[in-house]
Amino acid sequence: MLKRCMMFLAMALMLGVGQANAVSFVNFDEHFTVNFGDPEKPKLSYLRVNVSLKVDNDTVATQVRNHTPYLRDVIIRHLVRQQVDTVRTAEAKRQLLQDILSDIQAFLTEEEGEELVQDALFTEFIVQE
Repeated sequence: MLKRCMMFLAMALMLGVGQANAVSFVNFDEHFTVNFGDPEKPKLSYLRVNVSLKVDNDTVATQVRNHTPYLRDVIIRHLVRQQVDTVRTAEAKRQLLQDILSDIQAFLTEEEGEELVQDALFTEFIVQE
C-alpha cells in the first residue's frame, strides 16, 4: 500500500499536479484589425494580428484579464503607428512586440504593483497592402 502511494505521489509530481506556478496564457477574444500606413498615400494598408500574453498561472491570468480594455488599447495604438516597411521584417515584428510588452508591463506595474506579464507573442500576423 505504501509503495502504491509513493508511486502515485511520484507520478503526480512528474505531471505537475498541484503546482501553483504552471504557465498560463491570456488570449484576447477578438483579433486586432487596424488600418495603418502613410496618410499621404491614397491607399492605407490593413494589419490583422492575434496576441497572447504569457503569465505565471491562472490567478495572474485573471488579474491581467481584468485590464483587457486598456491592454487592447495599448496594442491598437502601437499597431496604427506602423508603416508597411516596419512590419515586413522579422526583426521589426519582434521590436513591435517588445514595445507592446513594455507598455503593457508598465501599465500593469502601475495598476497592480508588478509587471504580471512575462512575454507577449503574435499568434497571427497578416498584412494586406
